[in-house]
Amino acid sequence: MSIGRFRYRIILDCVNHAGYTVCMRNGEYELVKAPDGYPGKKYRGRYCYEHHLVWWETTGSIPGDGEIIHHKNGKKRDNRYENLELQDHKEHSRYHTSQRGRLVATIKCPFCGEVFEREARLTHVRKRKVSMTFCSRICIGKFFKRGVKIPKQEKDKIAENSIVSIETKIGG
Repeated sequence: MSIGRFRYRIILDCVNHAGYTVCMRNGEYELVKAPDGYPGKKYRGRYCYEHHLVWWETTGSIPGDGEIIHHKNGKKRDNRYENLELQDHKEHSRYHTSQRGRLVATIKCPFCGEVFEREARLTHVRKRKVSMTFCSRICIGKFFKRGVKIPKQEKDKIAENSIVSIETKIGG
């Protein structure tokens, strides 16, 4: 079943280890019947995420805008209070990005020849409409200011020769 952009799998009256009646799953997250008086967001008028319910029952507060309840051990069905922590959205994204790693391209500037690193998603390696990646806006301007039209085949050859390496870096 699909509600908005979420896909739910309905489970009928399954009681989990914490004693909550699990009604649906959204990916790895479990939705349970929200008790009367639950002030947080409800789905279909009566369900809430189990980790939000546990947080509310323990602290008496609901995460505000820009706040996320993070599962410390990465197991999204381990909803013990000890495994949950409140993080702001920026901090949470930074944490998961550092865990996953990022694809970094080492590139030689087609104009000045300087070797530099940039995230691959921001280069011609990943972007379809960008044919070359330069080390700075100054080099872009000087390269195209020459007024010479460069054929697509030559641009492709320059771009291909400018890639030194592509690797995944974990951490900051």
